[in-house]
Amino acid sequence: MGDTTPSTSNVVVAQPSVVDQAQLWIGRQTALPNSWRCNLIGGLEFLSHFGEALFEGRISTRSRITRLVRMADLPAIEGGHTPNPGAGHNNDYYPRPRRSSGFGQTEEGEGTPLAPVDQTDSRRPVAIVTGANSGCGYETTKALLQAGYFVVLACRSALAAEHAMDRIVQETDLRHMTFMELDLASLESVQGFVEAYRRRGWPLHVLVNNAGIMNTPYARTADGFESQWGVNHVGHFVLTMGLLPVIKRTVSWSPSDKQGNEKRSSFARIINVSSVAHVSEPNFDPAVLEDPAKYHPLVNYGMSKLANICFTAELSRRLAADQDLQGHRRITVNACHPGPVSTGLYRYTPGLSKLGTLLDMILLSPAQGALTQIYLCLAPEVRDVSGVYFFDLEPRATSETARNVQVQKQVWDYTVRQLTDKLPQAKDWA
Repeated sequence: MGDTTPSTSNVVVAQPSVVDQAQLWIGRQTALPNSWRCNLIGGLEFLSHFGEALFEGRISTRSRITRLVRMADLPAIEGGHTPNPGAGHNNDYYPRPRRSSGFGQTEEGEGTPLAPVDQTDSRRPVAIVTGANSGCGYETTKALLQAGYFVVLACRSALAAEHAMDRIVQETDLRHMTFMELDLASLESVQGFVEAYRRRGWPLHVLVNNAGIMNTPYARTADGFESQWGVNHVGHFVLTMGLLPVIKRTVSWSPSDKQGNEKRSSFARIINVSSVAHVSEPNFDPAVLEDPAKYHPLVNYGMSKLANICFTAELSRRLAADQDLQGHRRITVNACHPGPVSTGLYRYTPGLSKLGTLLDMILLSPAQGALTQIYLCLAPEVRDVSGVYFFDLEPRATSETARNVQVQKQVWDYTVRQLTDKLPQAKDWA
């Protein structure tokens, strides 16, 4: 099926479980209708995690997150300061955002930043988490704060971000965070976010592309993309590519020892949240994205998650040559699957949305779902790992389609073509 060379050859992929093998096999059964493949793969996913959700215990998940925070591998900061994990109880950077009537607009229409923080704490690395106000994004934000990061909550709603930050302060007494408005369904909003971030002159060490929608009724974004494709893939593609110059500038600095020899450079991590739903797509078919008559909520969701993995692999390849003098990658890009998590994503899924409290018992908690992306943000053992798909803290096999280099390039090229007539800078991403 073409070139399926892994992006990082020294990574040992975990032995697929029986469920993994069954899901991958179902994904290859092209004779089955697309919707059948999606439902069978999803059903296996629920069954495989039923025991974990009920019996693993959420206390053990919290303890695993705490260990990751304590062992966090933080990048060196220009100026010689090293962040202190868990520090910042007395810092007061968190401002209360004013109500928004659009990107960068307050109720009074002053056009000032919604969360007017002029500078971050120079002792801290900086992270951006999309969809940080709830679910896995919320738990990831808390863990990054506890590890010592200054965190930008990139969310659609100022009110939701305000409530999330209030909760975080109550739960952790940590305040080194701020909010910036981001609507991934609008290229204007994504570009506005990137431009506002660049103007602030902040570095960027961790980007967590966490936000997403699933199984939604057919709709188009403001720019004409099918909504799941536009939010889950295109919005994050434009956000990442727009912030990449900031990330590259951040990692261009390297500390030196007393003799002036370069030590390990600063580094950055990009994490794309994907899903096992990608295995339901045996081919990348643009017609599914362009023809409303071909729309199926689960099929289009799976296509967007396939694109997340292809984008991860192709971007990792393009950044492979960016190394420090010791041959270490300055920027890594990885994808992960959170598992079936109790978040708002299931509100459009027929049948499941009616289960209420029972559904919450069956599904993983947001903390359980966030564990792998927190691991990819903080763990020292994955600092040099890039272009890999993770689940449950382990590298996992993707579908043959997702690891096909030609498909990865096809997804990249198709995305750039879609953007060329909408964003002048898109031609530079080809």
